[in-house]
Amino acid sequence: MTHQCVNTVEYVTDKGMRAIIRVIRNDATGEILTRDVCRFNSNETLRFCIDFDSGEKTTYSKANDWKAVGEESDETDSGGGL
Repeated sequence: MTHQCVNTVEYVTDKGMRAIIRVIRNDATGEILTRDVCRFNSNETLRFCIDFDSGEKTTYSKANDWKAVGEESDETDSGGGL
């Protein structure tokens, strides 16, 4: 198992939605694994992220922990703004 270091800055968008900018590094080597910006839905059970480097969009669902649920669709992206 690779240990990771996560740095996150949280902010509120101009539309009043909670959002984060996040960098995940390999703890041992310092290699950047992920750099993304994410926003949350109104009840904070879904997180919509865009990877800075690849542009890949991913949606995460929160139960006990955040789990990827697939690519973000245009329907889930309405009204948030990153």
